[in-house]
Amino acid sequence: MIVASEIFGRDSSGSVAFKNAALTFCDDEDPHWKVKASRIWLLPGGEFAFLNAVVYVGKIPVLYLP
Repeated sequence: MIVASEIFGRDSSGSVAFKNAALTFCDDEDPHWKVKASRIWLLPGGEFAFLNAVVYVGKIPVLYLP
């Protein structure tokens, strides 16, 4: 998993929050896909939550998730 973010922090429950972030599991220099969001939370148990997320395939936005 690769996450790029302006700011991040951890809370007492173990969740990690990222602001203005991008997440992908593709380790290529230009990832095949990514999710960019105003907020991304990595929750305990390996779950994710997003706010204002856009899924990209290559450089093309294909799905918006409010």
